[in-house]
Amino acid sequence: MKLLFLFSAGTLVALVDAAAYLQTTLTKGATMHQFHLAKGWEKDASVINARISVKNVMQKMNTKGSGMFTAIILEGADTCVSRSTAGNGLQSPLDYAKSQPKASTFLLTNGGFFVNDKGPKNDFSVGPTSGKDAQYVSVPDVYRNVFGRLGGDDGSFLECGPVLKRPIDQSEDRFQYFQKGTKVETDFAKLPGGTATANENNERLAMVKMGPRHRIVFAYTSLRDHGVKINDLRALMDAFLQGFLGKGIEKADLALNLDGGRSIFVGWQTNGERKGHDDPASTNLYQV
Repeated sequence: MKLLFLFSAGTLVALVDAAAYLQTTLTKGATMHQFHLAKGWEKDASVINARISVKNVMQKMNTKGSGMFTAIILEGADTCVSRSTAGNGLQSPLDYAKSQPKASTFLLTNGGFFVNDKGPKNDFSVGPTSGKDAQYVSVPDVYRNVFGRLGGDDGSFLECGPVLKRPIDQSEDRFQYFQKGTKVETDFAKLPGGTATANENNERLAMVKMGPRHRIVFAYTSLRDHGVKINDLRALMDAFLQGFLGKGIEKADLALNLDGGRSIFVGWQTNGERKGHDDPASTNLYQV
């Protein structure tokens, strides 16, 4: 079993289950927990009959709208950071999955940031990445101290942020996407990396390394306005870790935001036919 982090933007498909809380064993050593917030969730049998930890997590979701918080616990998984097989161009995670051995079992996420403009450095990653001839721009100085490095067991790596072991000060100017009380973008909104969105509600993707064996992938999927700010995501992750692993996020070896917005992707593949990747309902490729 592998955990793959892909440098790529992709589309998101949210699979919403009828139950407010659902625990699924994907394979030995891989367990998925999904928390679906919708009207009346407190009275759902899946919450009433679950441990108190479930309610503690759901109470920290954005209760002003509907959304889904997903946590996938992996035990003993090998990790690898992989570049898009399309080179420096964009590639959907599903297309990337098709390029892998069809009998392989892995959890796939996207991760890292890229330059999004019409200039000569369009699609370059923000911060260095592993891989021969990888093209990147430096992390803006103003965000350097909140970026971290996600390393694979094979020596591969990417850089992204913010680091989530401790809260950030969301009141700082560098974390403001819009000028106060307006929809006018700040100068920070124009910097590569998208870190200025930390104080905005958004979909989120993050990863935690806890000890030598546990890797936990987190995703918050929703309409953008129903999403969460970075510190809210951190609080959700902390509640889950304390409730399900018995250790808070400050005890993590690594806690890192990987991406935000509509490009976030988490997919699970088990042994199956390659041709089914475009139809998750007919295969073992889960998307959350």
